[in-house]
Amino acid sequence: MSLVDATFASDNYEAGQLIGKWAASTLKGQPATIAMLDLFADKIVGIDLQRDHGFLNGMGIPTKDSDANGREPKTGSYSGGKYSVVCHQATNGAEDGGRAAMENCLSINPHVNVVFTANETSGVGAVQALKAAGVKNALVVSIDGSCRGVQMVANGGFGALSQQYPSRMGKLGVEAVVDHIRQHVDPVPTKGSDFVNTGITLVTDQPVAGLDSIDSKKGAELCW
Repeated sequence: MSLVDATFASDNYEAGQLIGKWAASTLKGQPATIAMLDLFADKIVGIDLQRDHGFLNGMGIPTKDSDANGREPKTGSYSGGKYSVVCHQATNGAEDGGRAAMENCLSINPHVNVVFTANETSGVGAVQALKAAGVKNALVVSIDGSCRGVQMVANGGFGALSQQYPSRMGKLGVEAVVDHIRQHVDPVPTKGSDFVNTGITLVTDQPVAGLDSIDSKKGAELCW
């Protein structure tokens, strides 16, 4: 018997997928030289896998092992052209971790032009490392949606960001408790999921055709 009636959460796979689709479209057929800045190397965590795999699949790159990062083919074709995955580096979700991880990736290949960061804080560190190395045109994408992250879109540090809504998770959770107590009604998971999906929005000031998004000004109104 489960003590949990429902989980209110955003879809981390979708969050990765949105920024992957954006990156693939923005490249316009250019070769993609990709740095993957994941969360952890010493443990397997669902959101780490979901965000990583969602991004790669969004770019049109297949992933081979649902239980591990870094098992995709290192070279091949993405949805717009040829790609190579330079590295998978763990950041532990920290700014200094993102900076060190990006430095390591650039030491392997200084021509990285696409950078996936699994969360904003590590993404900020990655941008610092890119600037220090004089890399100006890399597409950096990330996930979270805080006001700091949206500002990184506004100032050009991030090309795109998947915005999640933790306050909405809390609000809907409280409403569900009230409905359960007063009306004996339990929340219903979103179709195709085992949780109630509280939504993801792509934030970018460089929109691409066929992909819904909002700009950084609107993202700033919704950030946390």
